[in-house]
Amino acid sequence: MIDLAHRILTDISMVFDYAIVLEKVDYNFCSKVKKFLKTHSPTGFISIKESEIPELLRSISFYKNERSDIIRYALKFISLTFVRSKELINAEWSEIDWAKRTWTIPKEKMKMDREHIVPLATQALDLLSEIKEYTKNDVYIFPHYFHNRPLKSNRLIYALYDMGYKGRMTVHGFRSMASTILNEQNFNVDAIELQLAHLEANKVRRSYNRSEYFEERIKIMQWWADYLLDKFPEYISGKQLSLDM
Repeated sequence: MIDLAHRILTDISMVFDYAIVLEKVDYNFCSKVKKFLKTHSPTGFISIKESEIPELLRSISFYKNERSDIIRYALKFISLTFVRSKELINAEWSEIDWAKRTWTIPKEKMKMDREHIVPLATQALDLLSEIKEYTKNDVYIFPHYFHNRPLKSNRLIYALYDMGYKGRMTVHGFRSMASTILNEQNFNVDAIELQLAHLEANKVRRSYNRSEYFEERIKIMQWWADYLLDKFPEYISGKQLSLDM
């Protein structure tokens, strides 16, 4: 019901926007209503409060163990892109288009069996450049000890546990956190849902929205990266390996 309320409000808002163009009304009243609608986190996506974000980003930046370098890179990249864990660890360099600033995840790697495009913010591209220089791997962005295999997903959740976030934050929690905050910022709810790669239940609406909102999604991803860096400016700053307590 929460998603339905947001989508109905979005549709009504589009009508008001059109009415403004036709000079039938002067103001879109929906802009004041959205902030009063409830938002929800997907079940099981345990996530920290917004006030705890700076400390989480700091904890990730200074995390150390026997594989902390690649794990730190992976956690930073998933926080910037809020994809699913499986999509992250199986990411390959061939899926990155540096010129178009996108990461195209093939449908066979997606939960919904549909190709998914992730617009990459400037900070995400900077991070990718550092990762490539660090790993020297031509296939996997986040390789395991052996370069012909991807990093194991449980490494990420165990890292969060090591940082003291067991029961407070999960890897999927980055999706919940981004969804909640982006909705509160009044970004288009359909654009947010598309970026989260959620399958639209209504087949007609899904067909229509498939190629929509890409420019909006570019703005969303850059805003989100800027937001995280505002919370902890050193999060993506120079060589990650140079960070020291």
